Amino acid sequence: MARTAKEAAVMVAVVVRANRTVKHEGVYYRHLQQVMLPSADAERLKAIGFVDYLDDLRAAAQASSAADVSITVSDGVAISAG
Repeated sequence: MARTAKEAAVMVAVVVRANRTVKHEGVYYRHLQQVMLPSADAERLKAIGFVDYLDDLRAAAQASSAADVSITVSDGVAISAG
Protein backbone atom coordinates (compact mmCIF):
# COMPACT_ATOMS: atom_id res chain seq x y z
CA MET A 1 0.00 0.00 0.00
CA ALA A 2 1.49 3.34 -1.05
CA ARG A 3 1.91 6.09 1.51
CA THR A 4 1.11 9.70 0.86
CA ALA A 5 3.97 12.20 1.01
CA LYS A 6 2.55 13.63 4.26
CA GLU A 7 2.46 10.21 5.95
CA ALA A 8 6.01 9.41 4.84
CA ALA A 9 7.28 12.78 6.12
CA VAL A 10 6.09 12.29 9.71
CA MET A 11 8.99 10.68 11.55
CA VAL A 12 8.89 9.46 15.15
CA ALA A 13 11.61 8.39 17.57
CA VAL A 14 11.42 4.79 18.73
CA VAL A 15 13.65 2.49 20.78
CA VAL A 16 14.25 -1.10 19.71
CA ARG A 17 13.08 -3.55 22.37
CA ALA A 18 15.41 -5.97 24.12
CA ASN A 19 16.44 -9.02 22.08
CA ARG A 20 15.15 -7.47 18.85
CA THR A 21 16.83 -6.01 15.76
CA VAL A 22 15.32 -3.58 13.25
CA LYS A 23 16.72 -2.87 9.77
CA HIS A 24 15.87 0.57 8.39
CA GLU A 25 17.34 1.97 5.16
CA GLY A 26 20.08 -0.67 5.19
CA VAL A 27 21.19 0.00 8.77
CA TYR A 28 20.67 -2.53 11.57
CA TYR A 29 19.55 -1.20 14.95
CA ARG A 30 20.03 -3.53 17.90
CA HIS A 31 18.09 -3.64 21.14
CA LEU A 32 17.90 -0.40 23.14
CA GLN A 33 19.06 1.74 20.19
CA GLN A 34 17.05 4.77 19.12
CA VAL A 35 15.94 5.16 15.50
CA MET A 36 13.74 7.63 13.62
CA LEU A 37 11.04 5.87 11.58
CA PRO A 38 8.04 6.92 9.51
CA SER A 39 5.01 6.90 11.80
CA ALA A 40 3.25 4.09 9.90
CA ASP A 41 6.32 1.82 10.16
CA ALA A 42 6.76 2.67 13.84
CA GLU A 43 3.13 1.87 14.56
CA ARG A 44 3.39 -1.49 12.77
CA LEU A 45 6.63 -2.44 14.57
CA LYS A 46 5.14 -1.42 17.93
CA ALA A 47 2.08 -3.59 17.29
CA ILE A 48 4.25 -6.66 16.71
CA GLY A 49 6.50 -5.97 19.70
CA PHE A 50 9.72 -4.72 18.11
CA VAL A 51 9.84 -1.08 19.26
CA ASP A 52 8.49 1.34 21.85
CA TYR A 53 7.91 5.04 21.31
CA LEU A 54 10.64 7.14 22.93
CA ASP A 55 8.07 9.62 24.27
CA ASP A 56 6.16 6.77 25.98
CA LEU A 57 9.35 5.49 27.62
CA ARG A 58 10.27 8.97 28.86
CA ALA A 59 6.78 9.51 30.29
CA ALA A 60 6.89 6.16 32.09
CA ALA A 61 10.34 6.93 33.52
CA GLN A 62 9.18 10.33 34.77
CA ALA A 63 6.04 8.88 36.33
CA SER A 64 7.90 6.14 38.17
CA SER A 65 10.71 8.40 39.39
CA ALA A 66 8.29 11.05 40.61
CA ALA A 67 6.30 8.50 42.61
CA ASP A 68 9.37 6.94 44.23
CA VAL A 69 10.86 10.05 45.82
CA SER A 70 9.50 11.90 48.81
CA ILE A 71 10.99 14.83 50.71
CA THR A 72 9.90 15.64 54.27
CA VAL A 73 10.92 18.73 56.22
CA SER A 74 10.26 18.66 59.96
CA ASP A 75 13.08 19.71 62.28
CA GLY A 76 15.50 18.79 59.54
CA VAL A 77 15.40 17.30 56.09
CA ALA A 78 14.67 13.67 55.29
CA ILE A 79 14.79 12.37 51.71
CA SER A 80 13.63 8.86 50.99
CA ALA A 81 13.47 6.90 47.76
CA GLY A 82 11.45 3.82 47.20
